[in-house]
Amino acid sequence: MRTMRSMINWRVLLSGAAGFVVMFGVGTALATFTWNGGPGNDQFYGTSDVDDASGHGGQDTVKGATQGDFLYGDDGQDTINGEEGWDYMEGGNAMDEIRAGEGHNEARAASADDVIYGTSSSSSNNTLRGGDDDDFIDARNSAADDAVDGGPGEDTCWIDNADQGSVSNCEHIKP
Repeated sequence: MRTMRSMINWRVLLSGAAGFVVMFGVGTALATFTWNGGPGNDQFYGTSDVDDASGHGGQDTVKGATQGDFLYGDDGQDTINGEEGWDYMEGGNAMDEIRAGEGHNEARAASADDVIYGTSSSSSNNTLRGGDDDDFIDARNSAADDAVDGGPGEDTCWIDNADQGSVSNCEHIKP
């Protein structure tokens, strides 16, 4: 007897309420998790699947996991960590800290004075983009060729030799 197994792609939506919300996702190989934090200080820790997470208001911690994640800080002073895999990360309307993590990532600041860190891995080529204000971008990882764009504002960019040809709009370049 032959058994047929259907593949179902799940999409799970998690929304935070007012106040402090902590979300831990447990993934399957076929799901996409969408999480929207509330107006308070929320924490999201990613799943083994693709995550689409937004902190919204408050001082949020938004952390990806092993798959390609889409991580947004939105309003409030947030901490965004890409972790492993290809990730897209974007800050919000307050001073955010964005850490690219392992993999080929894109990290973008929005408004306010943001801090963006590349990765320490020499095999991760990241795109790190500053926002409208005075940002600090640290792309030092010794071997990977990161694309660094400070954007508008008075930006400080820490780079290494591999990044030399991929830097723009950085008013203060530090080795």
